[in-house]
Amino acid sequence: MKTEQMVQQENIDELIRLQKENPDARIMCFVSEECNNGDFSYMSANFGKPRLENMALINNYWLDDEEEIKENIACDIDEEFDSISRKEFEEMVEKKFEEIIEEIIVIYIESY
Repeated sequence: MKTEQMVQQENIDELIRLQKENPDARIMCFVSEECNNGDFSYMSANFGKPRLENMALINNYWLDDEEEIKENIACDIDEEFDSISRKEFEEMVEKKFEEIIEEIIVIYIESY
């Protein structure tokens, strides 16, 4: 059985590997709300398994679901352009998607 320390070391090794293979990818940590109950400034937590994900920042939220990202883009475009063809609209959504999607090394931080 793996100890917590062994799992943490595997996660760190994976982060190093991903960073070497994807040197231009930003590294981001997403912390679960259970990690800090507000009693203390800092709480200990688990360093989750890093993984490479495609994400986009939409309205101050990082999204990783392509369909959800495109739906948000479509809503923004729809408000600006109401007299374009369906094809032009879809091309605009796809173009904007390609502009904002990012490969990110993501680490999810969770409470013990």
